[in-house]
Amino acid sequence: MKKKNLRQILIPAFIITACIPITIFTVISQARLKKSTLDNMNNQAEADLQKSNQCLNMTLDKYETILYDITTAEDFLNLAVTAKESADIMETDAYNMRSEFSHICNRNQGVDGIQLVLADRKRIFYDRLSSSSVNSSWIEKVAVPETEEMLSYTMDQENENPERMFHISRKVVNYWDISEDLGEVILSVDADELSSVLDVGKGSEIYLIDDGRIVGAENEKLLGRTEDILETKRVSQKSITNTRSGWKIVLCQSLRAIREQIVFWLLLAVAVLLVFVFLIYKVTEPVMVSVNEIVDAMKNLEKDNFREKLAIKENDSIEIQKISEGFN
Repeated sequence: MKKKNLRQILIPAFIITACIPITIFTVISQARLKKSTLDNMNNQAEADLQKSNQCLNMTLDKYETILYDITTAEDFLNLAVTAKESADIMETDAYNMRSEFSHICNRNQGVDGIQLVLADRKRIFYDRLSSSSVNSSWIEKVAVPETEEMLSYTMDQENENPERMFHISRKVVNYWDISEDLGEVILSVDADELSSVLDVGKGSEIYLIDDGRIVGAENEKLLGRTEDILETKRVSQKSITNTRSGWKIVLCQSLRAIREQIVFWLLLAVAVLLVFVFLIYKVTEPVMVSVNEIVDAMKNLEKDNFREKLAIKENDSIEIQKISEGFN
């Protein structure tokens, strides 16, 4: 078995002794840091979700107000009643309604089209994208919600239209005969108007989910894909449901910050350990020099060199000095 010198014995002992408190400190620090970071992330996530939800409500408020003004205007209700009662809609009435829709689209940013869907599914519309109230490549594809709710919301899940839109539908109520169904008015809005909802801090991403599919995201490649794609170990996920639209707002936070902090503290612990080893090496160096001199002197003595003397150094420990004096 190979014999070890004093330094080879001392350094591992010192390293093991140093590793215990360093390891305990690192583990405790990591646990506390991780908990603190996760708490901060959770608080930030809640704040970001509430902000996005408020932005969504404000955006919906804006366009709901437009719908309310349309469907409660007396002239519009008269036209809607006339359109329903007549087998053929008078061209003058249809023209007046389309003209009003045109003015509303041009006055309000983001409104791409408005249509009145009568009970018999006839449509009177204006398409701002094609500047037409006669022909439209997309407006008749907008589904009429099958619901008893006064207001309903849908979002394009496939990008078949000239641009992605969300649609707000409001039932038209005849205030002179509440039981009479006059149809629905559907407002189609450019989905880019929801950009404020998706705006979030660095390291996080917001997604809008409708019926299990991604309908709003900064990364357009994810649009139309199922919500499951967001489930990954690399992110922390929180969500909130907008009570008005029924859309789910999902916040994904990157866990990169936590991983970076763990790596940082591990590297710091290794660096401290290396510095500790270096200091041990430098501190034991004078002792090892003196010990090696004593060993060499003893070897010379074995060779009958009785004139060998050891220098007594003031910097040596008392034990080394006594050994040197005894040898001399």
